[in-house]
Amino acid sequence: MMMIKKNIRQIYAISSGKCGKLVVDKKSLICLPGLLTLIPSGIFLAVGLFNPELHRHSWTFDHEEHTILLTILLFHIGAIAGAAITVLLLPTYYKQHIARFYYYAYIGAGVLLAARFYDLWSILIARIIGGMAFGSVYLTIVIHAGEIAADDFRTTVVAFVSIFLMIGYLMHATINSLIMHDDAMEPTQIYGIVAILAGVFSGLSATFLTRESPFFLLKREGEASAADTIAKLRQEPIDSTVVFAELVEVKITVRNDPEEHGSIHKERNLRPLILLIVCAIVKALCFNLILNLLQLYVVDEVNFWWNIEEYNIAPVLLILIRLAIAVLWIRTEDKLPKKLLFTLTSFFSGAILVGTGVCYLTDNDLSASTTVPLFCVYQLVSASGTSFIGDVFCSEAFSPKKKILSVAVVQSVEQLVHIVVLSVAFSPKFSLHRGIFGEILLVAGVPVLVGSIVLQLLLPETKNMSLRMARAEFEQKEKISSRRAKWCVKTCTI
Repeated sequence: MMMIKKNIRQIYAISSGKCGKLVVDKKSLICLPGLLTLIPSGIFLAVGLFNPELHRHSWTFDHEEHTILLTILLFHIGAIAGAAITVLLLPTYYKQHIARFYYYAYIGAGVLLAARFYDLWSILIARIIGGMAFGSVYLTIVIHAGEIAADDFRTTVVAFVSIFLMIGYLMHATINSLIMHDDAMEPTQIYGIVAILAGVFSGLSATFLTRESPFFLLKREGEASAADTIAKLRQEPIDSTVVFAELVEVKITVRNDPEEHGSIHKERNLRPLILLIVCAIVKALCFNLILNLLQLYVVDEVNFWWNIEEYNIAPVLLILIRLAIAVLWIRTEDKLPKKLLFTLTSFFSGAILVGTGVCYLTDNDLSASTTVPLFCVYQLVSASGTSFIGDVFCSEAFSPKKKILSVAVVQSVEQLVHIVVLSVAFSPKFSLHRGIFGEILLVAGVPVLVGSIVLQLLLPETKNMSLRMARAEFEQKEKISSRRAKWCVKTCTI
């Protein structure tokens, strides 16, 4: 319990991408709503990840498929653009200043959705703005979370990014199911209201969050500010051994940073970049529109306790499984090897997809009651590691000088995979039916299986390592033993 209380401040600190002056723990909960900025992101993403009711939204009426596709794709294109803009801002601007961009962007997008839910052009603009906000907030929080988290708590802190995105997915599925048959209000209006509330609430909470990561502060304001932030995050006296040890690590990392070239393909950065791109591709192949619609199609064939004709609860079921297992695992993730967790969950996810695909190829009339349990297990497995460990690796695989652009590239590759999948799904030649289930599952499952094996062979294990040590592991530099590292931080003065 004491460990949770000491570490919970790191979660508060990423609520708006920065760390605030902390008071009594219960009162510090006012900082937590800043993470709500990821909920509207999840809602925007869900439109292109699973939305069987898409053509019942009024903004799609009387429009061609390619126009609807472009509107959906603009969110992912905007995410790439938002990440590119943030790459230019993060090295020099305080994160509270950058955060204002995506707070205001969510509010603006929400106003368009709520007020002009029936107008295609308003939805189009809203998705561009929302995409840019997502690209900015995702890049900012993943990097910042890795910099403020304790070595043995980093996985948990970064995992909250995926959890809050999944809350957005669940909210989208629930609203879409319950409101779609109510003529009083459209789901798009509700999405807009949620985006407005998230932006306003997060912006207000940012008033109490005024401190940066120690890495940024050391370069901009000096050692005293960095040490003060570390002390507050760890709930330790500023002259404690814990604060001194972490400050030494930060100082060594920052001191070596100017010596490096800014290019992301030099000085052994290409290897971790390629590995993290593979992680992003595996993640996108495990959770995308075509694969999700296939699973929803099968779940809809099974008559449980709900009325499928009136309320489509299938998306709620699948997302609820993902969210539940992610929340249940939240405090055990740092106790497990990160590499093993990612590769095992990816391997078994791919194995389930390939195995189910083979079953469909051999028996086209395979019963839905047989495959639904498999898909539920698939959701449990993929949500246990594949959906968030890649973000953890992104937060620690690169040097500070190369990290921002490298993570943006990885993030952009994931969005490009979704763009390709969406383009295929909306292609006039594509039609989802049982006859191609086997091919779809194999096309997704085989690369996931191969990727998991490659990553098992090449990914380093970085459990409980500092950012400097983790980076050395990714770059395959001379390994720093834990004993030598402990001796270094006790005796070294800079």
